[in-house]
Order: sequence, then structure tokens, then C-alpha cells
Amino acid sequence: PGLFAQQLGRVPEQGEYQLKNFGALKPWKTIFKLLNSSPEHRLLIMIRHGQAWENLNPTSNSNCEFNFEGKVIQNFDSSLTPLGKVQSETLNILLKSPSLENPRETWFEALGLNKPSTTFLTSPLTRTLQTSQIVFSNLPIVSSDSERVGIVAHELLRAGIGQAVCNFRLNAHT
Repeated sequence: PGLFAQQLGRVPEQGEYQLKNFGALKPWKTIFKLLNSSPEHRLLIMIRHGQAWENLNPTSNSNCEFNFEGKVIQNFDSSLTPLGKVQSETLNILLKSPSLENPRETWFEALGLNKPSTTFLTSPLTRTLQTSQIVFSNLPIVSSDSERVGIVAHELLRAGIGQAVCNFRLNAHT
């Protein structure tokens, strides 16, 4: 408690995509020190997908085709919109930029995402796969034996609340 602004219900300011310091209320070194002294705790960083066509559907996700600005949009397993791609690219740029606490390291390094113990998981839906590929492009994702492992799509990370017909698809293992 008291480590992240999100716990207090804080959200980015109007026009901002990200809270300052990734929402940390204490220095990241302090957060990692607490994590290292408490092996039963883990840091979980969640990224919401960029804007997808489904986000612009004026009806609901039970309607897998809709009109948007005079064009018919096929909304089955929705992909990113041009804005969604820009949002994902913006996070990629931010992860490659110097952190606030140590300008000699990138945010990717400051958040510990360059560590071999880091696991990258994503939903197998198109919009989340596209977001992950863009956000983590040209970043050093490694395993404990220094092999590039990339991002793993995991079926249990799919949206599962409600009856979203347009999100129905075969599982990642089929």
C-alpha cells in the first residue's frame, strides 16, 4: 500500500496517456528493494491494448460489423486503429527513453524489464498481439540463458467478462 498512484484512484491528466514515473509514488529502487526482501510478492505491469476498432463500435461487441465514418468495419477479433498503433509506438518510445530517476538507464531497464526473470505475456487477440509487438519492438527481451524469447500469447489472458461474440475465436493452441 502507498507505492502506486493507481491504488489511490489517480489517473493520467486530460490528454496524457501515462502517470508520471509510471505511477510510482516512491523511487523505483525502493520498490525493487521491497520486492527483493519479500519473495512472495511480484511486480505486475499491465498494459492495456491501444485503441481497437471495437472501441469505436457505436452499438456493442455483439455486432461484429458496423459503419464508421461511411466505411463498413469488420469487427471480429478487432485489430488496432491507426491511433491505437500510435499509442503503442508512443509507449515503445517511452520505454526506450531515459528514466526520471537515472537518465543513464531507459525506462525498460528502470522497470526491470531487461532482467532474465521477466515474463512477457499477452492475450492471443489480434489487438493485444499487435500492441505487444509494437510496444516491445527493438527492446532486449531475454531469458535466463540469454536467448531471445519474445512475448508469449496465453489463452487465459483473453477478455472473459460477458458475452462478447466478436471476441470469440479459436484458442491459441488450436
